[in-house]
Amino acid sequence: MDINFLSARFLVLNVSGLQFDFSRNNNGSILLQVFKGSDIKRWNWKLDCFPTDIVFMLHFHKDKDDNEASFNRFVSNKIFENYQLGKVDSIPVFFRVIRNVISANELTQEIKKTIKVIYEIDQFSYELNAW
Repeated sequence: MDINFLSARFLVLNVSGLQFDFSRNNNGSILLQVFKGSDIKRWNWKLDCFPTDIVFMLHFHKDKDDNEASFNRFVSNKIFENYQLGKVDSIPVFFRVIRNVISANELTQEIKKTIKVIYEIDQFSYELNAW
């Protein structure tokens, strides 16, 4: 399915536990996860967000491909300013809270830009999941 179609579905579906996952094509390593603020609140993650917010989550792990270089690109880029350090299950992660309601096209563009800047790839896999 087209990423814009899934972005639109993500924004309009009223389903608990919905997450949008992005991974490397070659090994399935997770690059980015996108959640709704309502789920972040329901899961009691320590993050200042509203139920209507969209939340990006990045986590860097030593076993991921090109992890150190990806992390260095992240912290040296201007997009780093939009993220805050947090923890999920004692694992350090970086969150970005998008407060204003955005369109599916804007969401798709933010996702592509984030992955391009950090991981320097244009092609990636994605799927919409509900847990």
